[in-house]
Amino acid sequence: TEEDWTIDNYTSLSSTGIAVDGVMIYPASNNVLVYATFSAEITESGIHVGRGMGFHYHADGHSFNGNGINLYNLSDYDGHTHPPIIGFVFDGIALFGKYESTYDSMDGYDDVLDDYNGHTHGDYGYHYHAFSTEVTQTEGPDTDTYDQHFLQRGAFKGLVNDIPGLFQVSTSQLMEDDYKRYVGAEGTVVVGTDDGPRSQIPVSFNISQNYPNPFNPVTALSYDLPDDGFVNITIHDIAGRRVKTLVDTYQLAGFRSTQWNATSDSGAPVSAGLYIYTIQAGKFSQTKKMVLLK
Repeated sequence: TEEDWTIDNYTSLSSTGIAVDGVMIYPASNNVLVYATFSAEITESGIHVGRGMGFHYHADGHSFNGNGINLYNLSDYDGHTHPPIIGFVFDGIALFGKYESTYDSMDGYDDVLDDYNGHTHGDYGYHYHAFSTEVTQTEGPDTDTYDQHFLQRGAFKGLVNDIPGLFQVSTSQLMEDDYKRYVGAEGTVVVGTDDGPRSQIPVSFNISQNYPNPFNPVTALSYDLPDDGFVNITIHDIAGRRVKTLVDTYQLAGFRSTQWNATSDSGAPVSAGLYIYTIQAGKFSQTKKMVLLK
């Protein structure tokens, strides 16, 4: 019942995110709102195959045994200033590993996590962390108090109600006009202003790229837009920190385009590695990964 909902057992979807190994993340509670750990349903790595739902995590195996065949291990902390990124929650917020006491000099170690196991610190935007806390679980005649190892609470901190198609979980999204452009189908997006629709923006941007990715380091990203369409591009590192904001300022072979010269907004050069760039046109956005080669 609704009065029994807590931040640990309430979610509007079965899964809440996806781990960096491609495995789905589920809340710590199972489908009868009992911790999967308490019900002995999962392995020590926090994972199992659910009833018709494939491989998925319910808990943080690393918090249980530190090393082994886990989503992340102690070696992922060596040489870094922040716990490793381990997944993304469906509200768009990044999920990082737990803070280890043996790495207490890491960024954000002393910054308290909120009720959703997230926080903001330094140049990092809001993000989640895996963590452990003591819980008490009652199921029938059995009651126990123990350390529960969370990957993600279950309830979302980020706003999810306006994410197109998030709660439309049928297999027919490619056929539905309201959702198909967000799941890879052909279509157009209307860019609106305060006065109403302004222009049609193609869903599939024509990306001019050199192998393996655009921006290596100055390859143009081009797109066919009407004259009054507006596009901006933001580039983030894998820790979620914004590196560069681009606007369409160039012309290339009939297309409007932009390019990155491998510097940050401050003009400082950035290092080679994995980056995330998001193209936004009105309400439409598309996020892609790239490897910057230098």
